[in-house]
Amino acid sequence: MMDGRKKTFGYLGFVIVMALVVFSIFYRLPYEVMKPGSAHNLDPVIDVEGEHEYKHGQFLFMTVRLVQPNIYQYALAKVLKYHELIPMDRLLQKGESQQEYETYQLHLMDTSQFAATYIAYKHAGKRPEIHHKGLIVIRVIDGMPAAKKLKPGDLIVAAEGKEIHTYKDLSSVMKGKTKGDKVSLTVKRNGNKKTLTVAIGKFPDRIINQDPDGTKYGIGIMQVPNLELKVKPNIHFHTENIGGPSGGLMFTLGIFNRLTEKNWTKGYKIAGTGTMNMKGEVGPIGGIKEKVVAADEQNVEIFFAPAKDNNYRNAAETAKDIGTDMKIVKVDTFEDALDYLKKLQPKAGSEQEKSKAS
Repeated sequence: MMDGRKKTFGYLGFVIVMALVVFSIFYRLPYEVMKPGSAHNLDPVIDVEGEHEYKHGQFLFMTVRLVQPNIYQYALAKVLKYHELIPMDRLLQKGESQQEYETYQLHLMDTSQFAATYIAYKHAGKRPEIHHKGLIVIRVIDGMPAAKKLKPGDLIVAAEGKEIHTYKDLSSVMKGKTKGDKVSLTVKRNGNKKTLTVAIGKFPDRIINQDPDGTKYGIGIMQVPNLELKVKPNIHFHTENIGGPSGGLMFTLGIFNRLTEKNWTKGYKIAGTGTMNMKGEVGPIGGIKEKVVAADEQNVEIFFAPAKDNNYRNAAETAKDIGTDMKIVKVDTFEDALDYLKKLQPKAGSEQEKSKAS
């Protein structure tokens, strides 16, 4: 009788232990672990019509890897170097869904490529043209009327029958509307156009307090302009499912390199990070330490780091800590990077070095 009970308790104990093990493996904590990611060669990422191709050297953009950890991964991140734990509420705004966050990150990648293309073509003397093509919904606010009708990624092209090109266009249609009114919106979703009637509601206090204009009523969306850049020669990017703005500087260098007859890599493997704006300024990013580690693992020889917000200092300190021979170069603007490359001696065996020798 006692043996039977012991076996039963032993079996139950085993089941409980296994259940705890399974739970600890599959349960995800409300954090993201940021760790070294990859270096991506820009050659297969950017297509420029009639582009110049070179045999030596590469421009690369860096990514970090984000993983929502289980208990064991969380514990490892506490002790491993260059594994940063980020609370989920630091990534997501209050009330923001994972889908909205991912949509916004993809938008930031598009914005990064837009600015990079504009600056690269402008510096190459190609006269890029900017056109406004509606508003992209990046977030719908919980409890507001739009939450039942609109989705992140929707493109608003008309309101009340009037074409919408800019935020000012939509604002003029919405002016004077109050709770209980309705507005007719024409949106493009997954390539299809549809017209939706959306009621006007009052924004939550937290949204009103954040708005410098003190707007109280609306449909409940956050939107960004959908801009179209007309350039010659044509350009196309292959960055599906990669989000964020941090590749801006390297995209600019990669595009510029395709538009000129000079190989600006000078035969080196060159990576870096930093946002790019329409003035050609390089902005700071997150994960600079992890990106330096990843670049070293990919045998990168030169790494451009933004000067702002201690990005360069953190990159230089990380390079020293891991004992890399990789050169860390501080940049504030796209022109800073070009100036450095102009003075850079061609690598032995590269096209420029051979040309110089001849």
